[in-house]
Amino acid sequence: SIPRTSEDVEAFSASIQSASHERIAALDDRNKQLAQIEAMNLQHPYRLKRRHELHEMVEKARVNLIELLNKENNAAENLKDLDRRIREINLGISEKSKTFKALQMLPELQRQRTEWAKVKDNASSKIVRIQSELDLSRSKLEQKQTALDSAKKELAVSRLETEKTSSKLEKLEALRASLPAYATAKRKINQLELHLNEIGGKRAALEKQITELRDQHLTLNDRIGELNRKISGMKASSQEATDLIARLRQYAIGRECPMCGHSHHSGTALQDAIDARMKHVPVSLQETAKDLQNLSNKLAILNANIENFKNEIKGVDNDFHKAQSEREKAVLITHEISAKAAALGTSLALEEVKDSIDQSQTLLTTQQNSQRKTEERFNKANDQLNLAIVTTKSLEEALAAENKVYKKSQRELDSIELQFIELGLLNDRQQTVDQLQVQVESVRTQLAELKMQKSDREVAKSKSQNEWDSSRSERVK
Repeated sequence: SIPRTSEDVEAFSASIQSASHERIAALDDRNKQLAQIEAMNLQHPYRLKRRHELHEMVEKARVNLIELLNKENNAAENLKDLDRRIREINLGISEKSKTFKALQMLPELQRQRTEWAKVKDNASSKIVRIQSELDLSRSKLEQKQTALDSAKKELAVSRLETEKTSSKLEKLEALRASLPAYATAKRKINQLELHLNEIGGKRAALEKQITELRDQHLTLNDRIGELNRKISGMKASSQEATDLIARLRQYAIGRECPMCGHSHHSGTALQDAIDARMKHVPVSLQETAKDLQNLSNKLAILNANIENFKNEIKGVDNDFHKAQSEREKAVLITHEISAKAAALGTSLALEEVKDSIDQSQTLLTTQQNSQRKTEERFNKANDQLNLAIVTTKSLEEALAAENKVYKKSQRELDSIELQFIELGLLNDRQQTVDQLQVQVESVRTQLAELKMQKSDREVAKSKSQNEWDSSRSERVK
């Protein structure tokens, strides 16, 4: 096949050289064989003649082969040179075609650049104008915000004052409503104080009586103690006498008493008399015991009276605590109402409270009217601020839109500039239509000349290919 590229030609030439070396090596082998045959023909004359004939044939074939190889090599070199020239021409045609196309695109690119430049300039002018309006609108917005903040503060102060006056009025009304309760509590305090004084007097009398009873109780206790000691002594003496009688009883064996010497009518009568004596309680002991019992009875009555008085004191104390608790509650009510009156700057006189209510009502009406006016100013300032916000937002949106247009036009201009660079028209972008037409015609002429040169080189290449094919066919035979 015909080599198409310089690489194919080089590869093909190398293969031809390799094949030529192989053929020459084969011819050298034949010469060696002929030399061997010549050595053999020295012994055989017929063979010598045949050797000469073969040698002449080989030499002739070798000369022809070398000529064919040289012819093929020359044709291959010529093809290689023609391929190089055709590539150069193709490269020139390609460059001129690109230039031609670029020059054809140049008017459209110039038109687009002009249009986008106008769009950019128009957007830039609008941005400057809108930015100026936006700055002014933002300045007004700050002023409106300041005015609104001031009105808001005034409104807050007005509302606070109105709330304070309204609260005071409510408290004054409540104070007026609590005056009857205050008077009732004061009366109750007076009544309870009298009652507490009565209870205190009653308790003091009871305590005095209890003190007297306790004194009597102590006296009785002392007397009972003395009687108990006396009875104990008498019982001890009586017991000693009984013990003595019991010991002497063993000596009573007759009718005569060994203690007093009295003679009884019989021994049994003596024993009965001794037993009666042992059982006999002295009169003094009996009287003393009777006195002790009387005193004990009096002490029991006295203890009962003391307990009764104690219970009465408990009842009096309960009444006292109850009355005191009620008084404390009444005092708490009066203190609370008095504290409220003091906090409101008024006394507890009904007329003064009424005057304070009237003054607060008048002040509240004035403050409410002032608050309504302040609210109107606040609402007006708020409406103006909202309008300024809407205007500013509209201008910001318009500015953002124009910035987008500006950026887009700049991107388009950058893209067109990049196309100028890529098309190699950076220096030609300012050409007029007439200048551009002349340059287009010049490039068209150059392109036609290059195509003609390419055609001539292709014809020469075809001729060299035919020569190479012919030489190769003969060499292969």
